[in-house]
Amino acid sequence: MSATGKAAALALPLALLLAFATAPQPRFFTYAGDIGTDRVLIAWGTTTGLRANTIGRESASHGEAIVTLNGEHRVSGRNWIEVSGLDADTIYPYRVTVDGRVAGEGAVRTHPVSADHLDFFVIGDYGNGSAGQYELARVMVREFERLKAAGRPVRFVLTVGDNIYASTLFGIPLPFGTGRHDRDWEKKHFAPYEAILREVPFYMILGNHDGKESESAADLPVQFDNFFFPGNRPARYYSFGYGNLVDFFALDTTRNTDEGLGPQTAWLGGALAQSRAPWKIVYGHHPPFNAGPRHGGEIERLRPITRLLAQHRVAAYLCGHEHNFQVSARDTEMAPTVMFLTGAGGELRAGDARSSMKRARIAAWAPVRHFLHIAIEGETMRITPLAAAPVRPVDPDGREVPLPFVLPKP
Repeated sequence: MSATGKAAALALPLALLLAFATAPQPRFFTYAGDIGTDRVLIAWGTTTGLRANTIGRESASHGEAIVTLNGEHRVSGRNWIEVSGLDADTIYPYRVTVDGRVAGEGAVRTHPVSADHLDFFVIGDYGNGSAGQYELARVMVREFERLKAAGRPVRFVLTVGDNIYASTLFGIPLPFGTGRHDRDWEKKHFAPYEAILREVPFYMILGNHDGKESESAADLPVQFDNFFFPGNRPARYYSFGYGNLVDFFALDTTRNTDEGLGPQTAWLGGALAQSRAPWKIVYGHHPPFNAGPRHGGEIERLRPITRLLAQHRVAAYLCGHEHNFQVSARDTEMAPTVMFLTGAGGELRAGDARSSMKRARIAAWAPVRHFLHIAIEGETMRITPLAAAPVRPVDPDGREVPLPFVLPKP
């Protein structure tokens, strides 16, 4: 072989080795899985997983991790750690290092033992990876930072279901990108909300596009793996409280389970009866009242639940499913509870629902991609839909409804 040939033969494996050595390392995401008054749960991982589980509760370890928080170094062989013994309502900067590489850093703030105010976000029907989702996510991040600078930090984000959608072609769902693999989650969840996830948890519920009702039932275990729940206890329905001010009750209103609504209706009745919080909020995916334009209300199926809302004077029922913004009338059969439908965090449905609003018991509607900022101060709750442009909901007669929506304590 000539000298030129030998040089060429050596150059190829050398180039491959150099390319491998300089290939970009997998991107890590670090997120707050759960926060309490004296503890925080911080998780990390990558979204490279196709067959493997690379982020979440049961994910395969990426190596020994050192978590620096409160001046102490803690070691974890898992891709998450729970740190307890912290002071209430205190900011704790943290850093996660995996095998000597900084995987992520941020700051978490523990919850107060007792509170007279609370700010949080609500988003639904969001994870489609669209330009609209990303535009709204940037609005969320800006509002998150604005409120933090104003001394009113957002403490968590509630999702009202349809957390991850399958990829589509001309509006037709495809059998991939469904959320069954961790790599489906980067574009549709971890990347758009990265700045928020580093500091506060997302407390999720299931929608009809999550699990058995969706394009791929195989995504259901991944939903319960990638989200961490209050108390680090994954569940289809659960409750948690904040500062002796608000108790939250999360429901699974989907048909993802054969047991139906019966068992959780019994659970909800008992949990609401035991609650002593001044404010009670329930959230589930499906709306009892809905002006459309595609779906209808599900008051008949949800009546056992709405009766409990009225009986226990729940302030608000938060839901999604229809891809717009709607508010129920204040004199429905579940009064004093008011429904806020927020199903357009990524998905958005065209069409005019005004002709159906009176019949459907809907007092306000806006066809806009949005999320909710909910602020509770003492005896008052304020609910504001936020979007890339000012939101202008209208009533059944087409008159603009002023914002924010204000609810007195029931």
